[in-house]
Amino acid sequence: MIKLNHVNKYFNRKKSNEIRAIDDTSITLPNSGLVTFLGNSGCGKTTLLNAIGGLDNVDSGDIFIDDQRMTKRTSAA
Repeated sequence: MIKLNHVNKYFNRKKSNEIRAIDDTSITLPNSGLVTFLGNSGCGKTTLLNAIGGLDNVDSGDIFIDDQRMTKRTSAA
C-alpha cells in the first residue's frame, strides 16, 4: 500500500512566482487494482508520481510504501 500524509512540494518557494505542485495532499492507494490521476496540464500529476517513485524530494509530509517511510531517507553508502 502507498500512503501519503500531508505532502507538499513547491517550486520557487517563498518567491512571487511560487508554484504549489503538491499542496497538503493525503491519499492511500491500495495494493491491487487500477488507479488513475486525472487533471489539467500543469496541475501536479507527474510531480506527484515522481515524489511517490522517489525521483523528487518533497518539502514536507510523509510517503509510506508498505508501512516503510520513504521520505527523508538517505541511501546507505
